[in-house]
Amino acid sequence: MYRRNTFPHGQTKLLGAALILGILTCIPQIFITNIYIFSFLRFLTGLSIAALLPAAQAIITLETDHKSLGRIFSYNQTFQALGNVLGMTLSSIISAYLGYSQIFWLVVILEIIGLSLVPGTRQHTVNQTSNKVSS
Repeated sequence: MYRRNTFPHGQTKLLGAALILGILTCIPQIFITNIYIFSFLRFLTGLSIAALLPAAQAIITLETDHKSLGRIFSYNQTFQALGNVLGMTLSSIISAYLGYSQIFWLVVILEIIGLSLVPGTRQHTVNQTSNKVSS
């Protein structure tokens, strides 16, 4: 069932596109002073995150041995929750000492690092007629 509903062009391409969208929406947020444009860019950033997380989980599913899938997803959820807590803490410290715009610089740097790691994942595509995943 999962493979039938997957992104037909490959999760790696979706992951890369989501990271590129995240980078392209974060860079203007460094300089924006209009709250309406800033809000629109935050909305687009949310779309990139909405594509990023399922693509990463799909790649984990495709790359992980079936026997260890539960353990790997436990690690994934643990570090995602930890990132939510530490990210908020770190961003408040950075904004207090360096300014609010520096948070977006850090996000852009982290997304560029993530984008540089995307080619290291295997390309998985779905054959639409047989619903089989090929590597």
